[in-house]
Amino acid sequence: MYEISSLEPFFTPFPEPSDVFAGNDADIARAAEHLLPLLTIDLEAYDPEFAGLKVHMLSPIEPYEGLVGENTEDYHNYYLRENWFGFRLTEDNKYEFLGDWRYFEAENPESALMTGTMRDDFIKHRDELRESYAARKQYFEKYNQLVWVDTIEGIEKAHAEPNVLEYLESWKEPAVEDNWVGLATIPLKEEPCVVTVEEEEMEDTAYYPISEAGNQFYLIAETAGYNYAAHGADSILLFFEPKERLVLFTFDWS
Repeated sequence: MYEISSLEPFFTPFPEPSDVFAGNDADIARAAEHLLPLLTIDLEAYDPEFAGLKVHMLSPIEPYEGLVGENTEDYHNYYLRENWFGFRLTEDNKYEFLGDWRYFEAENPESALMTGTMRDDFIKHRDELRESYAARKQYFEKYNQLVWVDTIEGIEKAHAEPNVLEYLESWKEPAVEDNWVGLATIPLKEEPCVVTVEEEEMEDTAYYPISEAGNQFYLIAETAGYNYAAHGADSILLFFEPKERLVLFTFDWS
C-alpha cells in the first residue's frame, strides 16, 4: 500500500515529545532539540501479533549538509552510524536513545556545523524546519489534514487551496534497494520479494538490517521528511525488531 494521505485510525500525527521520548523533562527536551515527532503508528495494524506496541516516525533536524552522523564517528556504536540511528522501545512505548547524544553534531560546540558561517546557515535551516513543522502541526490540529504550509501566518491561505500531503509514502512494503542500501554499514539481510509497479508485479530484492544479537528488523513504513516540515529526507525508513524492541531509522536522499 503506497501514499497514505487519509487519516487512518492507527495514526496519531504530530505526537507530543513527552509521548514519544522516555526520561525526565530534561531528557525529553534534549531529544526534541534534535528530532521532530511526525507520526505515531499503532503496530497492531501492521501485524496483530504486535498488538499493544506503538512506534513513532521521526525526522532529524540534522543534517544541514551530508548525512546525519557523518562527522561524529567518536560517538558511533552498533546502532549509531553514518545515516543510521536507533532506539529501544520502552514498555510504555517511548523511545530510549541507543547511545550518546553527541552523535548529533549540534551537541558539539567545536564541530564544523556549530562554528563559522556554517553555524549561521544551520541555525537558519533549523529555524525554518521548526517554524514549518509548527505550522503544519497547527493546521492539522485545526483542519485534520496534512498540507503544505510553512508559516503560521499562511495557514488560512493554505486552507483556501490545500495541497494535501501523504502521511506515509510506503506502508507494509518490502525494503527494496535505494541509495540507503549503498550507504549502509550495518549488516543487511537480503531476501527476494515481489513489488507492484504500475499494477504489474515484479521480482526484486529486499534488504533488512540485523541487530547486534542477530535478529532481523522489519520495515514498518517510509515517509518523506519534507511532508511534515520545509526540509527533510526524500524517504525516512522506520525499521522495527520486536524481540529486542528496537527501532532503527535510515534515510534516502536523491
